[in-house]
Amino acid sequence: MESATSAHAGDVYLSSTEPDEWEADTDVGGYAHMLFDHGASKAGLWKADPVASQEPPPVEIPARETILVLEGEVRVTLDGGNPYHLQVGDMISIPAGSMVGWNASTECKVFWVYS
Repeated sequence: MESATSAHAGDVYLSSTEPDEWEADTDVGGYAHMLFDHGASKAGLWKADPVASQEPPPVEIPARETILVLEGEVRVTLDGGNPYHLQVGDMISIPAGSMVGWNASTECKVFWVYS
């Protein structure tokens, strides 16, 4: 996924989240904006599709994923277990290999990191 992120000396990344710099997220729906992508290490923003109404199927995450909810709410279900209900300011860190189901409010936006 390409973005308007630019690398600077010393691997510092700077990004802007203008509306035309979001791309469709084909894995879980919604839209993503990448800050950086170095194989298993990635970071960026994700926001829900305000017109989508269906919950995407669970996906296996390839690396530890840590998210911070910036707007809205999201229900995260790990490996078919009990869901975690996250609101603005909540964070969660999920182990690699987990099957994760996401059900986000239409105004949901999160910052996420794969590590």
